[in-house]
Parts: sequence; C-alpha cells; structure tokens
Amino acid sequence: MKLRFNEERAVQLFTILQDFWERKASVFEGIKLPQDRWPIPEDPIQAANYFMYAAITQRGGVVSEDPFKWVNHLCVKHPDLFDPLAVASRWMPKKIEEVIKLVVTERRSWVPEPEQTALFKLTKPRKKKKSGKNEDLYKLDEFAASWYHNSVTLAERWGGNTLNIFAGVTDFEQAYARIDYKNKINKGLRSFIGIRRKIFSLFTIWLQEKGLIPVFPAPIPVDFHAQRALFATGVVEPEDLQPFQGKKIHPADFNGRNIVRVTERITDTIALWSQPFMVKHGFSHLAINPALWVLSRELCPRELQTRSRGRGRKETRQSRRNIKLLYPEVLEANPGLWPSRYADVARVCPLSHLCSMAIPSAPFYAFGMLLLLRRVMYPHAMLPNVSVVNGLPQNRKNNRK
Repeated sequence: MKLRFNEERAVQLFTILQDFWERKASVFEGIKLPQDRWPIPEDPIQAANYFMYAAITQRGGVVSEDPFKWVNHLCVKHPDLFDPLAVASRWMPKKIEEVIKLVVTERRSWVPEPEQTALFKLTKPRKKKKSGKNEDLYKLDEFAASWYHNSVTLAERWGGNTLNIFAGVTDFEQAYARIDYKNKINKGLRSFIGIRRKIFSLFTIWLQEKGLIPVFPAPIPVDFHAQRALFATGVVEPEDLQPFQGKKIHPADFNGRNIVRVTERITDTIALWSQPFMVKHGFSHLAINPALWVLSRELCPRELQTRSRGRGRKETRQSRRNIKLLYPEVLEANPGLWPSRYADVARVCPLSHLCSMAIPSAPFYAFGMLLLLRRVMYPHAMLPNVSVVNGLPQNRKNNRK
C-alpha cells in the first residue's frame, strides 16, 4: 500500500500545533512530558547514556511514563548499568534481566510522583507457537538482551560515549545510518538492536531538548499517536485501500472496513516525508512531535468512537476478537447511545475542524492496525454539567442523592 501526503492540510495542521505548543495553550497547558518528570545525571555523557537506555523501553504498548519510573530507580540502585564500558565488562543479559525484574517489582522502595503510581507491567515470555511467533509485544528477556548488546556496541565503536554517535552530524539520517543494522555502512560492524527509526528519532529529540547535542533536522517519531493524528486529519492518506477481509482472530465487525496494516515501511515513509517537509515550511520537530503525541494521547481517547469494550485485563486471542466499538452507522441510527453527560472533546480540540476520522487504539495494540472510522459529530450542545478544566472537558459530579 502506498501513501500520499496532503501538504496543504499538513501546513494548516502543523501551524496550529506549533502555535498552541509554543503558547502552551488548551490541552498543552501545564503539560509535563515523560522525559522531564524525573532527574537525569548532571554529567553530559552520563545523561546521554541514560537516555539511550531509556529509549529502548519506549516500545510496545507501554505508557511512556512507566518505564521512566523504573529506569530512574534502576539508575539510583545500579548506576554501573548505565555505563556501557561497565556493562560490557561485568554484566551479562541474564543478570541484567534479573536485576531489572527485581527493581520493577520492589514496590516498597518506590517513590513515584503522586499522579504516576502504576508500575510498569512486565510480561513473561510465552512459549513459542508452531509458527515460531511469540504474541508478547514486550518481553523482558529481549529488553535485557538489547541493553547488553547496545552497551557492547557503544563500548566497541564509540568508547562508551553515546554523544560520539552524533559527532559531526548535521542531519538525523547521518546519525541513524551509523546505528542502523540494515545499513550497508555497518556491514561487519556491531550496531544497535531494539532501536529503529521511531525510537532513535525520539532519543535524538530528548538529547536536543536537553542541549546535549546540536539541534539539526529530525523526523517525527511515528508512533501510534502521531499516526492517529495524521491519518484522522487527512494529512496522510492511503492509496488503493481495499476493504478488509479478516481471519478468525479478528472481530467480525472489521470485515469490509478501511484498515491500514502498520509496518515499518509505513512508519518510515511518514518519517522520511516529515523531516524535509518541516524544514521546507519552517516547522520545529521539537514542537510538532510533542504536540502530536500529547493531543492524540489526551484528547482522542475521550472520543466515544475510540473507546473499546470486550477486552479483559488478561490479553488473549479471544479477548482481542471480542473488541467492541461504536461504528458510525450504528451511532447515527441510535443517537441515544451518546452518554447523557458526554464531555465533547471536539469543542476544545484545536484540530477538530480538520479531523474527519475516529481511530481507536485497541485494533492497533491488538493487531497492529489502524481502523479508519468516519467520525460522527456529537449532535447535542454542551450540557450544563460539563465544564472545561485545563483545556480538557470534564463531567461535573452529580450531587443528587
């Protein structure tokens, strides 16, 4: 499947996002990003290495703040784990795995911020099926292997100093080529694992935000949230999209709908488009990236059509097949399905006039798919029992007994 980009719409979208982000207006008021919630080492080399290890954790269906909590705690308890030279000479993947698991589950020693109390959930690796595939999105043994492998890579190629990766770099792709195991320049050399273009662009932005490396052009880290915002507003459009024909593992309601299967080629295509586009039109990736991420994460899940039912806390094949969503034709035929005290996010979203789709997260995290649903406008006026607090719509408590 090919993608086309509506650059006129992108200019509209990015202009709004950059303006609101720089003014910290609406949903961005008082926002604190995950990388800013916990202290980092004062030494620049140590800080860069800290962020390199933290970057590995930002994969799979995780809440971004959760890994930062235990990475920060791990740095306090085992600072040598954040020194690539020490890891390469004194640690092994199995020991790293044991230490991380102990730190994550050591609840009594945690001092998390009040609003961030949920511990990062570690999943035990499941037995591989006959197909050789493992359904777990996030496995601790793979994470520990990446921690060790990347430490040895840093020790052998860059003297244990992450900043050396960026020496003389004036463009993101120059730096990425140095760590990309698929790039021919790395033939016969160790490169990073567990870090692809999305994670490396996020990592690069962290270093630039903290003034650890120069600010040079970089792409959008194309995660689910960026994809949702860009597809929903028509900035990114799939070409030759065929009605979906599911298998037994998919909900029957998915059949015949517009669905994009997310692959690395899809996310790379968007990323490689975004960097020159932002340079051409004078947009800053240091504003567009967090603005897309925060808006999609904070506002979009509040839309009625993006909410899902039927999935239990324990992820199983059956629970994924039982994903229940409100489809546009159902909602239009039954207006009574709107909650009586619905807090309409479209009234406070700065992009609502550009947005024509509702894209729920459940199909993405269950199947790696973007389900492109036509967005149905809320048919009622804002009710008296709904207010706006810090840029977000809130239901006021019903005081009736």
